[in-house]
Amino acid sequence: LGGHGGFGPELGHTVVTGGTRECYCGRRGCLEAELDLNTLAHALELSEPSAAAIVAALDLDTSRESPVLVNQVDSLADALTVFVGVFNPEVIMLGGVLGAMYDALPQRVDDAIRVSSFSPVAEMLRVRRATLGADGVLIGAAETVFDAVLEDPMGSALQ
Repeated sequence: LGGHGGFGPELGHTVVTGGTRECYCGRRGCLEAELDLNTLAHALELSEPSAAAIVAALDLDTSRESPVLVNQVDSLADALTVFVGVFNPEVIMLGGVLGAMYDALPQRVDDAIRVSSFSPVAEMLRVRRATLGADGVLIGAAETVFDAVLEDPMGSALQ
């Protein structure tokens, strides 16, 4: 999906319920602004607010009671509910920090989607954490090199 001018879909700019943070786009409550790594890192008492440090902390932490984490997971779940209604996916794969957030409170996300989405769609949906880790983006970029070959194997060989 490219959208007009290449701006689609900008899922990070989905406004979430209760969102108050100002986004760089000028609006308030965009998912991208609400899922703030610095705030989450501070709540997890990390000295480094990197995605890798947050993922490691979420994977190790068993308390899961941080109000900041709960708030950010609720924002993620709210946005996923919108995505489910728009795209009707079979599976939602969450990588990086989003995947770790989901694994921290999976029932909270699953319940929110089930309660707030169109029932037939929500019943068939699976939310999963991507297993490629930090390499997922690199692997995805490498795959684009092969797009032409996969679309037209013989045509690509002739060029």
